[in-house]
Amino acid sequence: MPPPPEEPPPPPEWSPVPVAEAAPAPASEVSSAAPAVAPVKEARETHAPAPRQRRRLLILFHRTEDLEADKKRLRRVHATLLRYEGQDRFTIRLLGGPNGDVELDFPNDTTGYCPELERDLVDLLGPEAVRVVDG
Repeated sequence: MPPPPEEPPPPPEWSPVPVAEAAPAPASEVSSAAPAVAPVKEARETHAPAPRQRRRLLILFHRTEDLEADKKRLRRVHATLLRYEGQDRFTIRLLGGPNGDVELDFPNDTTGYCPELERDLVDLLGPEAVRVVDG
């Protein structure tokens, strides 16, 4: 009976070569015909849009007789503002309360003003509820 055929040896295990141990390519293999490419940093600086000035939003929140409903609506307004990422600051002015108007400033929160944010806030608070001011 003939001997069983030999199985091929298993492939060698792959192991990455650390960069420090990698040998540089011989000078004869390095092509100097590669096209010149501008560094990425220069390309970004050349094509970057001008930075947009930060805005401040003043949100007018008219209170009602229903304190619990107002609290719920105020939470929704705040959550809506936070849902739009950006660097714009905002203040919510509570109008018509028993102690007069009160402004709530949010120094640690920002939003990104856009038409969609304005639409969402108008849906919650009505027309004329959003005012945009510089800085």
